[in-house]
Parts: sequence; C-alpha cells; structure tokens
Amino acid sequence: MKNIFKILMLASIGFFTSCEKNPIDSEQYKKMVYIVGSPDVTKRVELKYSTEPQETFISVSTSGSLDIEKDVDVKLFIKNDAVVVYNEKYFGPSKLTSYFRILKNEFYSIPNLDKTTIVASEGIYKRIPVFINTEKLHTDSSYVIPISIESVSNYELNEELSTLILTFNLVNNYSANYSMEGRRIINQNATRIQKNKILRAVDEHTLRMYWADGNETNDALISTNTLTLKVNPDNSISIDAWKDLAIIDGGGTYNPEKKEFSIWYTLTDKGTLVRVEETLQRIVIK
Repeated sequence: MKNIFKILMLASIGFFTSCEKNPIDSEQYKKMVYIVGSPDVTKRVELKYSTEPQETFISVSTSGSLDIEKDVDVKLFIKNDAVVVYNEKYFGPSKLTSYFRILKNEFYSIPNLDKTTIVASEGIYKRIPVFINTEKLHTDSSYVIPISIESVSNYELNEELSTLILTFNLVNNYSANYSMEGRRIINQNATRIQKNKILRAVDEHTLRMYWADGNETNDALISTNTLTLKVNPDNSISIDAWKDLAIIDGGGTYNPEKKEFSIWYTLTDKGTLVRVEETLQRIVIK
C-alpha cells in the first residue's frame, strides 16, 4: 500500500512539473531597437580608394531573448552634433573642429536612411548599406558619418544606443607595412639602412612613405620628409615629392607576385646630394 501511495505521489509531482512553463519560453528582457556597435560609439571600417562607390554597412537590431513578433520600421538621420559631443568628450575642446571631419553629403549615400524595415520573419536585425565615394578623399583626414535612429515602430527605441559614428581607413592594393632594406649613398660612400615602414594609400595607385629610415612618428615632418610612389600599369614606379621634399629623380619596379618594391631616388638633404636605394617587402601577418 505504501508503495502504491509513493507511485501516485511521484506521478502527481511529474504531472504538475510538466505543466509548469519553461522560463526561456517567455521574453526575458525588454524589447528595444538599437544600432549594432553603438556601445563602442564608433565603427571603423576599411575602404579602398576607387573611382566606384565603396560599400560598407551598419545594422539595426532588436534586443530581447525571443524573436520579434511584428515588423519594425526604422527611420535614421544624420546627427552632426554627435561628432562635437564625441570630440569634446574624448579629445577635449581644442579638438572640436579638427579631429573628426563630417563627410559631406555629396561623398556618400544611404538609400534606406528614411525607412528600413526589420522583417519579423527574417530575424531580429537588418543591414543598411552605406555607399562612399572615396576617390577624392584626403588620406590625412579622419572622415565620419554620424548616424542616429530618429524613430521606430511597434517597439521602444533604446536612446542610449541609438547613435553610431561611422569612420574608415582608406587603403589601396599596395598599402601595408613593409620590411625595408637598402642603402644611403653620399659621395660614393654607402651606408646600410634597415627599417619597417608604413606605405600609406593616397589614391587608387599611389602610396606615401618617409624617405630612407626617417622618423615616422612625427606628423609635423610629413610635408618635408615624405615622397610618393605611383604604381603604373606596367608595374614601373614613378617617384615624386609629397610636398616639400627636394626630390630630383627616382624610379623602380613593383613585383606583384612577391609584393615587393625595388626603388631608387636622389634628393638634396640640407644641401647634400643623396641617393637612396630600397627594397621593400610586404609584411604578411599570419
């Protein structure tokens, strides 16, 4: 009799337990709409210099533990004052106008700015394409597009996560870190030089670098200590001054298989004629 009673008790416990609702079957958090990456304030992407618009994207999403039940219409806008707030917070009042430059409207387009729909049957987020015309952008300017959510439908907007500052690095097929070995020749006396160097894109086919083994950490020296390498269609190299470096002549070749530059150039440095020969091998990060 006792055994029968125990069996009935266990059966009844199992019955009531199975009727209890699993907590994960119900929403555990408040459903809100936000821009993905907004906790980091900025999103930095890599874009190529090109005559064709370059595509990147931002994403809008919904929080919560369950999928959304209704479609969400999201309206975005360009919030220029967000850049002023960001610069002042992270770089101080002296950088308000110089650190980040808001990209002018004619250089980009966001087709779905006025309306983007997160479709409930497709998931909890939506990617929004951003097309940027990079051809005429300056390599030394930090351009940004401050994007913010203006309104949403059916769910609540997360005001704290509603703005993202999109920024980007400009590159081309050759820009990278290089290992340089070469020599500096003055009055037929050669001195070996060796250094890792940064070759920075300035347009689709042109790079900028410091000459020889010059100091790359002082931006004040860019105008007087840098030159440009242009990769021509036949992989020959044209060399010129970026601004004020006293380049006389130069040339070389690019080996696309080895990703290697072999260059030479002559210049005057404080009145002294100098010839520099360099081999630059691209550093591959594994």
